[in-house]
Amino acid sequence: LVDFRLGDIRDFLAVSDAVRDVDVVIHAASLKYVDISEQQPSEYVMTNTVGTMNLIAAVLAEKNIRRCVGISSDKACRPVNTYGLTKALLEKLFLEAAKRKGERIKTIFNVARYGNVVGTRGSVVPFWQQCRREGKPLPITDPQMTRFFFTLDEAVDLLNFALECPEGVVVSKRMSAASLGDVAAVMQTNGVVKVGHRPGEK
Repeated sequence: LVDFRLGDIRDFLAVSDAVRDVDVVIHAASLKYVDISEQQPSEYVMTNTVGTMNLIAAVLAEKNIRRCVGISSDKACRPVNTYGLTKALLEKLFLEAAKRKGERIKTIFNVARYGNVVGTRGSVVPFWQQCRREGKPLPITDPQMTRFFFTLDEAVDLLNFALECPEGVVVSKRMSAASLGDVAAVMQTNGVVKVGHRPGEK
């Protein structure tokens, strides 16, 4: 049974209400646009970090939740932007919860570290598809930049794997790597236009 509820990850009471009497928690609440994270870092800290702390505290208070998996990002590895830093902290907070929860609490905490899930909101692929439909050139920040991609099915498989793992691990998978220039070359029908790096890009 899946029950959808409105709530704000920043609101501890709302989070506590959402996790009451559930078996498994998947923590996917996140602000994730890299350029906006550089402009408004406090918002990212409040949602991605304080929100994660709220969730962990609410799960620990329940005591009988079997598993809790946090979704992280490849940008947490050697982070150079606010978004990546907040995701690195998510990983640290989940690993801390796994170590310090106490014997009376049965919850197993793990992390699934994602790459760029092709076709999801915020991914460059649907944005470029829209540009192509409109007959526009594809805006590209830097053709040499590398991105790591995997499919939605692979993302679900990784999440299921994290749900079955022993406690206290960060799991990822070998992803397909491609330069933005190569992806744009395959997709473009009206050329590309270089727009330069956005704030915080790796």
